[in-house]
Amino acid sequence: MLPNPTNNQEILEDYGFILKIHPEQHKNKVWIVCAGYGEWGTSGAAYYLAKNWKYIYKKAKDKPFAIMINVEIGKDESAKIESGIFSIWKDYERDYVM
Repeated sequence: MLPNPTNNQEILEDYGFILKIHPEQHKNKVWIVCAGYGEWGTSGAAYYLAKNWKYIYKKAKDKPFAIMINVEIGKDESAKIESGIFSIWKDYERDYVM
């Protein structure tokens, strides 16, 4: 469940994603996006990509992908794959979907 700041609950976690696409209009280019529901989701996604890019590349190669990330507020190093991930490659899903 995504955090909802309107109900006065303390927000303890955030969500982000890492997306890699090959845009139709630039077939020889690759776009990689790190974004989040909030600022910690964005920075957590970027942190996860920076720390795990070799593994991600090993699995994805040149394929597009999207990875959902969960991160504790204030702790980029807590970034981990959320249980619901969307991926092009089947090995990654088998390894990480719980």
